[in-house]
Amino acid sequence: MQQFFVVQHDGSLINGLQDCPVRLDYGVRSNARITMYIKEFSAQTGLSADTLRFYEKEGLLMPERDGNGYRIYGARDADWIGFILRLKEMGVPLAQIKEYARLRHLGNETIPERFVILQEHQKALAEKQKILAEHQDFLERKLAVYRAAMNKN
Repeated sequence: MQQFFVVQHDGSLINGLQDCPVRLDYGVRSNARITMYIKEFSAQTGLSADTLRFYEKEGLLMPERDGNGYRIYGARDADWIGFILRLKEMGVPLAQIKEYARLRHLGNETIPERFVILQEHQKALAEKQKILAEHQDFLERKLAVYRAAMNKN
């Protein structure tokens, strides 16, 4: 999991996920007023500025812009990046993440479609868990054969 350091509006630094008011799990919002430019946000998230720009180009991230056109990131962006990273960790294909992001940007009327995307991935994870359990069982049986062979010697 990514490590985040968040600077609050009073300038104080919050270190780590446990003490951070900006939760990386989607749906939990921060009360801290966080405003960062791309360099700071990159440092906070551990993602390169190029990656953040790529996410924007791909429609995954839509930061606000200041009067000079510079990207401004906030707590909602940190929440969203956390969610994207979690989806990637779970093996959700980029195309599905992009579709989810597109639906998210359309608003709450797309919640049923987003629900289906997550539900389908949940089913895929359950199938992977089943396959991994079968692999574990196979390895355990093979290891038992080797244990028995080693105990004979």
